[in-house]
Amino acid sequence: MNKSQQTQEQPHFLLNVSMIALETFYSFILKHDDIVQLHAQQFIDQQLTVKVNCYIPYLDFYVRFTKEGILFDLQPPANEPDLEISATIFNYIQSLVLGNTRSTRSIRMYCDHAETKDKFKDLLIQLALPKLACDWKKWLFRSQQSTETIASKGRINPLLEKIEFQRSKIASLQIEVKQQKNRIRHLQSKQFRLNLFFACIIIVLSVILGYTQFMH
Repeated sequence: MNKSQQTQEQPHFLLNVSMIALETFYSFILKHDDIVQLHAQQFIDQQLTVKVNCYIPYLDFYVRFTKEGILFDLQPPANEPDLEISATIFNYIQSLVLGNTRSTRSIRMYCDHAETKDKFKDLLIQLALPKLACDWKKWLFRSQQSTETIASKGRINPLLEKIEFQRSKIASLQIEVKQQKNRIRHLQSKQFRLNLFFACIIIVLSVILGYTQFMH
């Protein structure tokens, strides 16, 4: 084998090793981390396939959620992916390695269902290393017979923040609905007054017209 062939095959070999390492790590996390299991269960039931676009450097690979674990592959699946995400390698590092929630929220996602995109971003937040580090002792040394979902405060906080955000959003929507109802009532009242005004004008004009004809 000459040097040019070795140079071409080396990056491909490294990518395959990286896929195996990621698959082993995240499948292990999925098996032992309760919070990740809860967030990923819907995707496992759906057998969700995700196309991951990475640029700078440019790279595409595929992630599939199965009962056996989270599978990584460089080859495209037979069917179209259910979800496509796109970001720079730096953005992925900030999101999954450093746990930067803003970077996670900025990852572009393409899917017909907004709920799927929202839930997948929640899963990415829980897959960040700082989040996993909060509970590593609990899921690593927990008894196999234990079925109780265990999570530290650091894992729960993003969920509580999201719930609080949704509550405030619902409250603002309720206020907006009340404002819309008040506007509708105001417009209805205004329309009634206009109708009454035009009815009075018609009556007055009719009386004048009738009087004029009677005088002639």
